[in-house]
Amino acid sequence: MKFIPLFIAFLLSPFLFAQTVVQKTIHTCDSKVHVDYYNHNQLLSKRFEEDTLYLHLGLVRNCHFASHIDLSLHADSLILAITNTSDIFAACECYLELELKITGLNDTNFTVYFNHAYYDKTLTLVTEIRELKKYPSRYIFPTPEELHISTATNQLSPDDQRIGYWHIGNEKTDILALYELNEAECSVVLWHVLFDPAGTIIEICTTVEKDNKRYSVCIDYPDYLLLDF
Repeated sequence: MKFIPLFIAFLLSPFLFAQTVVQKTIHTCDSKVHVDYYNHNQLLSKRFEEDTLYLHLGLVRNCHFASHIDLSLHADSLILAITNTSDIFAACECYLELELKITGLNDTNFTVYFNHAYYDKTLTLVTEIRELKKYPSRYIFPTPEELHISTATNQLSPDDQRIGYWHIGNEKTDILALYELNEAECSVVLWHVLFDPAGTIIEICTTVEKDNKRYSVCIDYPDYLLLDF
């Protein structure tokens, strides 16, 4: 995950004059799907027409979220400072989509960042600037096409680490898993699918990272079929 120091957002304040959010639309929270099933901060689309930038974001925020947006633009970085201005704090989170219309830009040849706040192990509030990434879908799980991929090659890296698609199984279960190498060149599982002996999918699990921690999120196949890919 790409980070840049928070103080850059403040150093860039002189560059704010030309960029303006002229329209903002917050879509209704999705309360039907568990928030952990979504990519929490994602860039759904970015398009440019004349001097106007259209951004479509997917966010997980408080159920009574009301946004205020400040912009910083410098070189190849567009930073969105997204603040919750609601007077109400609900005891829940939900997935919502935010559409922004921004004027005063020349092109889209930049990376979009946002301010991310979380509490560390010492319960200290930490704020970082993180990249708003574009994912294959809104959800953390593999797409339906990936679940039935037939090109698993069970490859090993030169250091005997699993990479790519693997089929692992026995007489009771079959597992399709996708591996990649982390920064330490060690194999990590991105996701895996569990099949029964008849080849029916039982559950899908994805490894996610949140606030510098890695953990697994699983979904039963009937619930997976309800997701709108």
